[in-house]
Amino acid sequence: MSATLRISDVTNSTLFPTPPPVLNIEGRQYPVTVHFARRTQPDYVDEAFRKIIRGHRKLPPGSMLVFLTSHSEISRLSQKLKLHQTGLKSASYPKIRFSANDGPLEVEDIEFGQTDDVTGNELDELQIIGNEQDMDEEEEAEFDVPNETGQALPLKMHILPLYSLLPTREQMKVFEEPPEGSRSIILATNVAETSLTIPGVKYVIDCGRSKERVFDPDTGVQRYEIRFISKASANQRSGRAGRTGPGHTWRLYSSAVYERDLQEYVDPEILKMPIEGVVLQLKAMNLKHVVNFPFPTSPDRHSLAKAEKLLQHLSAINADGFATQIGKTMSKLPLPPRFARILLVGHLHDCLPYTIALVAGLSVAEIFLPESQVIPSETAEDEEGRRGFRTNEDIAAENARAQTRRKYNQVHRNFRSLDDASDAIKLLQVVGEFAHSPSESWCTSRFVRFKALQETQKLRKQITTLLQKDIPAFANLTFQERLDRPSAKQVTALKQMVAAGFIDQVAIRGDLAPVPPEMHRKPRRAIDVPYLPLQPLQTSTSTATGDALTDRAVFIHPSSSLSHYSPQELPEYVIYSGLQRSSASGPINGPKKPKTRMLALTDVTGAQLSALAKGTPLISYGKPIKEVLSEPGASTRECWVVPYLRAEGTGGQGWPLPVKKVMQKKVPGKGWVTE
Repeated sequence: MSATLRISDVTNSTLFPTPPPVLNIEGRQYPVTVHFARRTQPDYVDEAFRKIIRGHRKLPPGSMLVFLTSHSEISRLSQKLKLHQTGLKSASYPKIRFSANDGPLEVEDIEFGQTDDVTGNELDELQIIGNEQDMDEEEEAEFDVPNETGQALPLKMHILPLYSLLPTREQMKVFEEPPEGSRSIILATNVAETSLTIPGVKYVIDCGRSKERVFDPDTGVQRYEIRFISKASANQRSGRAGRTGPGHTWRLYSSAVYERDLQEYVDPEILKMPIEGVVLQLKAMNLKHVVNFPFPTSPDRHSLAKAEKLLQHLSAINADGFATQIGKTMSKLPLPPRFARILLVGHLHDCLPYTIALVAGLSVAEIFLPESQVIPSETAEDEEGRRGFRTNEDIAAENARAQTRRKYNQVHRNFRSLDDASDAIKLLQVVGEFAHSPSESWCTSRFVRFKALQETQKLRKQITTLLQKDIPAFANLTFQERLDRPSAKQVTALKQMVAAGFIDQVAIRGDLAPVPPEMHRKPRRAIDVPYLPLQPLQTSTSTATGDALTDRAVFIHPSSSLSHYSPQELPEYVIYSGLQRSSASGPINGPKKPKTRMLALTDVTGAQLSALAKGTPLISYGKPIKEVLSEPGASTRECWVVPYLRAEGTGGQGWPLPVKKVMQKKVPGKGWVTE
């Protein structure tokens, strides 16, 4: 069960005739003293740095657990602590900036200035100095913790990162005893909140934020935002300090923020993420009206309707709302319905082993190391040195960055040797090559995550076993650890299989659309070329801004294989697995609207779209252009028609596809209907 579960959602639901008894077992065995900050500083990473330095200097022996939001913040703080420990001057690091909503105004922040224009600045400076001195004295008093053991204070900091994508070997270091005379400083994301208990932690520093994935059910756009955690999560983080003895927690936010801005509990996952997998499971149990199911937390009706519409596109349920045979088979696989649909057509052209590897690669997050982590960015001091005097160290660092960048680009070019335009096939190639050399050194030299690729190998075996056991047609399927290089015909088939699973997530190049968007200037890079998605980004519930192109269009992600194309070479249609939008950047008064980027792209042709969407509500056919074969009085005829790909619902758009030869039959009362 969840450590931060709102138990009333379960006990008061319609699942039980009378509320069942609840046993409350305390996880924390020792008292924890909570210290709130006087002010909530916007740059909580710098504030955590100051707390760690002061706490390490004064606190009795015991490990310190610091909660941050992301790997980049952990790296920044770790570097800063190591520079401080070695006695070097801290380099210039980028500041964490927030809008007014992210940095709430508190009573202590409102200063009523002097009306005397002459002495106002001097008085302000004296007041600031006095406030800083008072705060320093208060913070020093916070760390006056009695040393009950009488042990000597640790002299050095043993700095350890902890986040989910960290290699397992590095993660296990947090459970080891620190070196003699050292204190463990564990910099962690919320993976340390509920997933594990680290022995020896007596002190917790909580930034009070976490990076959360926010999903828009109307448009399918996801983005990552840094938000305040809930009160339940804050109490859970504090409890990390009370497992082995009395502990202390320093919260980098004020008690006013805690009471005003932190909600009691976070929203359950079923309210924040797509729920087509849950709906398919219920449909497979012959439940027609999913909206009547007694969920502990009922999802939004619009989300349920959207999930049913997607399952119709995947041929998992019929127009009456019942699961088809395909849908019942898909429900047996512990995968999202899109990936299950890809697997069910994956046996064509002897592609099933490759399809399994492809789905495993798509299911695992962040296989590739981003360029920003591989190639260290230049600090402000480096940029200033390039304009002025450059030392031999500056030149060596610049050459090392250039050499790493060349190697990084060469590795990614090699990964695109099977297909130069599909991110899905690029993932397949990485998974296949890793199976031939499953070592950490291979991953390090190719800038991929060893832990993520290990997970793909386990997932490949699991999927193969499930297909063999649950689907009679695949009873003779055996696991092939090492795969041969697929043929060009198989690569083409695999791209169409991916398109079959994401048939509703298709976009057309803006300048080739029936109504091209208005552009102020011609794009020079592939990542600036607008694509129009089949399902529009703007809905009745969303508000448009002044930038009409950014509101309507989606763009290629810089990490995509297509980002290296020229704007004229880009394909007419692309299939994407997801949409992502970064946080707004720029001045607070006029932030620049971020672009919506497409992830895991695969190019597809109009003729392929027409074939893949056949039998789904997405495709419709116009009047016959030319009859090929018909007889007077016959009930069937063969003719050429123009297929139209259209999004369902109000506000949906579409476009004509290449002409196609179809068979039509005459139905009484309906006329000619395409079979």
